[in-house]
Amino acid sequence: MLLDAPAVRLHPQNTWLARRDGVIGMSGDRTHYGTNSSILTSGTLFLSLMEVVPGQIITNLSFFTGSTAAVTPTNWWVALYKTDLTFLRQSADQLTAAIGANAAFTLALSSAYTVGSETALYTGIMVAAATVPTLRGSGMNVNAIASHSRIKCGNSTTGLTTTAPSPAAAISVQNVDCLISAT
Repeated sequence: MLLDAPAVRLHPQNTWLARRDGVIGMSGDRTHYGTNSSILTSGTLFLSLMEVVPGQIITNLSFFTGSTAAVTPTNWWVALYKTDLTFLRQSADQLTAAIGANAAFTLALSSAYTVGSETALYTGIMVAAATVPTLRGSGMNVNAIASHSRIKCGNSTTGLTTTAPSPAAAISVQNVDCLISAT
């Protein structure tokens, strides 16, 4: 155990990441996100809930692609939201930059966000492309997700290109989540 490691509240299987790689939050247990998930819809914001601890500073969001790369991307970015869907931060629009298969992508937010009293935030990803990439995902029971006070994941605002919506639209529950991490 590292004595100088910051105190974090993550799933036990993710705690090594917080200490070794600087990851301070993830949308779920990394060991459950091993499947290719076709969860993205071109031009639609996908949101995933992530537990956080007050005082943490979030500067980057990372996502992990599956076996399908994006074809002809025109816009793509990540964003951070409160659980009431209030917009917090967005990365720069990556425009036509390639999104390869089986890769990790880390994007800096417009500025660092210091977590206030929140215990959870939504991380978002939007890709507008002729073919959107698959993401590393995990299947879930939609009924179990919908029964919680907060929706775990799903599609939100549609028709997006360069700018994250403020606020985001209501989330449509999905049965597949993607792995997004914060540093």
